[in-house]
Amino acid sequence: MPDPLLGQTLTHYHVLERLGEGGMGVVYKARDMRLNRLVALKVLPPDKMADPSRRARFIQEAQAASALNHPNIVTVYEIDRDGATDFLAMELIAGRTLDAAIGQRGLKLTECLKYAIQIADALTAAHAAGIVHRDLKPTNVMVTEAGAVKVLDFGLAKLTELASPEQEATLTLKPEARPLTEQGAVLGTVAYMSPEQAEGAKVDARSDIFSFGSLLYEMLTGRRAFHGDSKMSTITSILRDDPALPADAGSPVPRDLEKILTRCLRKEPSRRFQHIDDVKVALEELKEESDSGRLSLPSPPLPRRRLALVAPVALFALVAVLAAGLWWRLRKPDNSAPGLTLRQLTQDTGTTIQPALSPDGKLVAYASDRAGDGGLDIWVQQLGRGSQAIRLTRNKADDFLPSFSPDGSQIVFSSGRDGGGIFVMPSLGGEERPLLRGDYVFPRFSPDGRWIACNDTGGSRFHIVVVPVSGDAPRRIAESFYRAQRPIWSPDGKKILFVGSQELGGQFDWWVAPLDGSPPVRTGAPAVLAKPGFVADWLDDYVLYTDGNLWRLPLSPSDFKAGKPERLTAGSANENTPRAISAGKPGAWKIVFANTQSSAGLWSLSIDLNAAKVLAEPVKLIHDAIDRTAPSLSADGARLGYVFRGLDGYGIRVRDTRTAAETILLQSPGNLRARLSPDGSTVAYNPTNNEKESVISLVSSSGGDSRKLCDTCGLVYDWSPDGTKLVYRSGNPIRFSTIEVATGRRTEILAHPKHSILAAMYSPDGLWIALHYAPNDGPRGIFVTSVRDGRAAPENEWIPLMNRPGSHTRPWWSPDGGVLYFLSTAEGDTNIWAQRLDRATKRPLGDPFVIYRPSGERRTQTGPFFGPALGPNQIVFPLFESRGNIWLAE
Repeated sequence: MPDPLLGQTLTHYHVLERLGEGGMGVVYKARDMRLNRLVALKVLPPDKMADPSRRARFIQEAQAASALNHPNIVTVYEIDRDGATDFLAMELIAGRTLDAAIGQRGLKLTECLKYAIQIADALTAAHAAGIVHRDLKPTNVMVTEAGAVKVLDFGLAKLTELASPEQEATLTLKPEARPLTEQGAVLGTVAYMSPEQAEGAKVDARSDIFSFGSLLYEMLTGRRAFHGDSKMSTITSILRDDPALPADAGSPVPRDLEKILTRCLRKEPSRRFQHIDDVKVALEELKEESDSGRLSLPSPPLPRRRLALVAPVALFALVAVLAAGLWWRLRKPDNSAPGLTLRQLTQDTGTTIQPALSPDGKLVAYASDRAGDGGLDIWVQQLGRGSQAIRLTRNKADDFLPSFSPDGSQIVFSSGRDGGGIFVMPSLGGEERPLLRGDYVFPRFSPDGRWIACNDTGGSRFHIVVVPVSGDAPRRIAESFYRAQRPIWSPDGKKILFVGSQELGGQFDWWVAPLDGSPPVRTGAPAVLAKPGFVADWLDDYVLYTDGNLWRLPLSPSDFKAGKPERLTAGSANENTPRAISAGKPGAWKIVFANTQSSAGLWSLSIDLNAAKVLAEPVKLIHDAIDRTAPSLSADGARLGYVFRGLDGYGIRVRDTRTAAETILLQSPGNLRARLSPDGSTVAYNPTNNEKESVISLVSSSGGDSRKLCDTCGLVYDWSPDGTKLVYRSGNPIRFSTIEVATGRRTEILAHPKHSILAAMYSPDGLWIALHYAPNDGPRGIFVTSVRDGRAAPENEWIPLMNRPGSHTRPWWSPDGGVLYFLSTAEGDTNIWAQRLDRATKRPLGDPFVIYRPSGERRTQTGPFFGPALGPNQIVFPLFESRGNIWLAE
């Protein structure tokens, strides 16, 4: 039967030929007679567009999809109607579907990675715009003749949603319990559905990640990941079965690629990758290794007959190699220190970090999120090749920074559970015993196993604490120091090495504190280091440290003066948190360390601030590798200021949120603090992020020369709501003041005679201040106080809002003053909390509650780097993302 549309004209499109047909309609090749170009017309099924409410929803979705502008997404030119015919005009792609490219054997690894990265990039752009595909499958992906990928039909799967009770009545189960069956509407193509789609549950971007995993599996193997004799049996397979790994199915692929695939195809959305751009980055890293020739495939097992023939040859070769090695060692005297041999111990796509070695060198413990439930847990594994890791902790909060006891029988670690603390447990699993409660990190056993040293980070001043393993009262070391951190035991257990400064803004050095109470001794290490480093271990009169590579620094055993540092590694990677044990002779060490990558990007969370209701998942604003922190928005949301870190140092940028145009205001070799004024016209900043630095300068957000506002103020914190004053912090204990931009007049607004105030945020009407009060001892919390004559009310009138165990920081207000937001670790991870308030008295209404938990490897950060930037219906903040694996050097 001839097609009635062939040769016809729909509005200004002349239909030339029929290209194909699917559940979403018929596709034609047509000519745009206005612009004289060839296009693809998708004529939509009349029954899908008959219902007015469905048609309105579809038009809204299609308009959103047409706004996508990405090289890997087919461009939608317009949606239109000619009489009773609804159609989409789209870019015409010359090429073939991915289904045709895959064939029966799958794709070569290089092609698979090339196409998969482009598909992931397209999904990243769509998800950032709030669009979920819902029907990702090989026939919805085109491959051009040049090898470029184009993804089709974004948003069109919403056409398959049920439109009426009559249609819903054809289903065999109630809506809340049904799988989508042959009798009902199928939201997406069955074989590529996510489990939540198959169950008729609500879907989000993670559903596309599952479908992407199914697509990736087919690209690798040439077979569908899930299949059955009918739609129902296919759905059953999706809900119940795990597809055979490609290697088991006869398609050997790199193990890291199998891990990525497995994580995409996890049944529970919370255990998958949470963001498709994480998948893209992991695939890009694999492609780089593949292109460079460093990526190896697992070797298939040899047949028995072939193995029998190869074995004698291999044995002969092995004998020859051993003989040559022996001859070389006898010929060449070993009069130089041996170089380190590196070996990777873990192969995770997420965050596996902070390793520690058992004293006998047989076990390594570390923190990892490989379990997929969002947090870090403590894991332990043998150093032998092919050994399996054992998961020791299973708390929802982060467990991290493990360290072995001298006899190897116990592990001490930090935890974010129940407000934070230090815990001890058997090395191979068992009861986890709390030792200290609070913000304690970097725990280490003393060489005799009787004590644990750690850092108290709960207040504005960091302290070194030593506590008996028995659990008796702790005592402080170097208590007079303003900040002392990262304690390391000396080999004899009589001293502690730490990094510290004696006063606010003072110079940091490495210090040695004797436990007998003698004054700490300065080592002078910063003067001899190439760049600042983090101390890690003290062995054989050397200190192991890292500055991105591994080094060791000799310390004089008599006066602890630093000698000349010795480089141990010279790679370009970020090698951090190393730990070492002696390898049997002086100067010979066995070292484990984490090889990590991290970045900070700005994310926007859509939220009704007055109702304390999150409206959608956050989206990343800018997709590149530049670190961005300390965001601030103009009151109308039109301008966004932030601090960035590029290849040449730090700087300040202002972004027009409507056009995405950016202006670089200034650049600096060191980090900065900066805040954009409420009207978006001015940025106030400190030239450095140093506590001792007191200069505040102003610069127009459009660019130009800076002017100095104050020489002796302090660190920029925020603006007053009307933009006439700048709020800054200074002094020890830390206090808050304002300076009038027009006159330079200063007023102290908030102070405590003994303890530091770490936050001061005006309410929108300027009549209240929210603060974070951090005494050195006692409870820490979020408070609200009224403002009288320009100053905060006295402490006895402060209204407590959050005093649970944990760290609570960075408060900010809703526009109507009825909700206060803040960051808290009360439930382990750093989450965004809210507290509803009586608008008149600011007394709390009900209990505080969590409104947003970062997922996957993303973590919110405290301090000036967090911001947040507050807009009319959004907050913008940085999320720090990290990935890492453990390596051994010996």
